[in-house]
Amino acid sequence: MFTNQVISYDVVNMPPVSLIQNVQMRGQYYYFDEPKEVKLPVNMEYRFSS
Repeated sequence: MFTNQVISYDVVNMPPVSLIQNVQMRGQYYYFDEPKEVKLPVNMEYRFSS
């Protein structure tokens, strides 16, 4: 992610790709409050290497 700055996070090992949770970051995000509060970074994407 080049649009947001990740400050801190916890790693969740989930082979083949690790995930992150409890993220502290700076930047724009989408906010959803139903059914529970979720914030997703703007322009978030995952790229598969070829």
